[in-house]
Amino acid sequence: MSVRRGAPLAAAVNARIAEICRTRFGLELPDARARSVEVAVGRAVEVLAERDATTLLGRVERGDERALDVLAEQLTIGETYFLRDPQHFAFVREVALPDAARRGRREPVLWSAGCATGEEAYSLAIAAVEALGPASSFVVIGTDVNERFLERARAGWYGRWSFRGVDEQTRERWFVPEGRGFRVSDHLRARVRFARVNLVDPGPERPRGVDVVFCRNVLIYFDGASVARAARHLVDSLLIGGWLVPGPSDPMLNGDLPLAAVRLPGLVAYRREAPAAQARRMTGPPAIKALHAPSRRSSGATTAAARSLADAGDAHAARRIVDDVLRDRPEDVEAYVLRATLRYGDGDDEGALDDLRAATQLDRTLPIARLLAAMCHTRRGDQAAAARSLREAMTILGDAPDDSPTRAGGGMTNAELRATCARLLRARNGEGRRR
Repeated sequence: MSVRRGAPLAAAVNARIAEICRTRFGLELPDARARSVEVAVGRAVEVLAERDATTLLGRVERGDERALDVLAEQLTIGETYFLRDPQHFAFVREVALPDAARRGRREPVLWSAGCATGEEAYSLAIAAVEALGPASSFVVIGTDVNERFLERARAGWYGRWSFRGVDEQTRERWFVPEGRGFRVSDHLRARVRFARVNLVDPGPERPRGVDVVFCRNVLIYFDGASVARAARHLVDSLLIGGWLVPGPSDPMLNGDLPLAAVRLPGLVAYRREAPAAQARRMTGPPAIKALHAPSRRSSGATTAAARSLADAGDAHAARRIVDDVLRDRPEDVEAYVLRATLRYGDGDDEGALDDLRAATQLDRTLPIARLLAAMCHTRRGDQAAAARSLREAMTILGDAPDDSPTRAGGGMTNAELRATCARLLRARNGEGRRR
């Protein structure tokens, strides 16, 4: 029987465990996730048959690997499914693997970093076979810090929820019905291996000589210092000319890394540069650096004119102007936000999200972009992504003055934006939802 302790002591114990897990695994566990930490600690106590959280803390402070592994399992999130964000896998088939072939790679290596239960790793294998042919040679490596997830990945059996959005023909080609779900075909399973790797401190298991890294919707759970450490390890694993594909909501990577950002329809990818290319980008003339730093020249008056037309109901004319602005000024953040708003109004959620990714890449401190992304995700049915975008908007807003206008918000104040995000978050949690 566990010893009952006061709430302040329990909260302090949980906070200390969270701090150790943040240092060890890079997980960002702010006060807003205190309830999630409490639940995870409770489950870890049960799994380890400990008396209470205090005794668990003792094991964690001593560096007990088993206790830390169980906590990692309980704190990490395994939301994934096959061929999620199809444009990313089209990029692998049509750009990344043909590029590797041009560089003379006969057996390309693809890494799913933070693979959870394995759907992404197997999806990379599908994309590789489709690009290179069934007799081709390649290697897919799936890694995660959660050993329980990896056990499921190695088993290769999945329920129907893992196939949402996957057409029946694709499922029949690569999976075999088994019970109430499907098992990955032996041919595909033979192409994929799994290993436990902590991205913040990867050790010898970290893949090397990699052509394509998928690290999607992983870094959003890391604090800033851990993002920098993990990104460095990911880059060090890439070959020169290799590609890193993040998730749509992942943070923009540090400009000091040897990475060139390439914006394509539906995604932003990074290509590892040779040292000479990085030096030219960092120290070269303005023409070389134009895509990596905002210009001082402003086209705000033109963007304002487009917004006025949009407010007056002439979305078509507004769109023509904003398209012209972005042709001339591809770093105009407000123009991307305005075009995303127009695209959202036209029902083009994918196009809107593409513009919002571009805006966020240029300026991570723009809460209106996160709100618009949440609206797009909601309409597409991706409630987890919507909630994540809303939380990011609230974090960016922080203590911003209520009466100040939100940048690119069309006159909306910080207070109005904050209230809108809070209302939508309550709706996500089932509060105040209209029937």
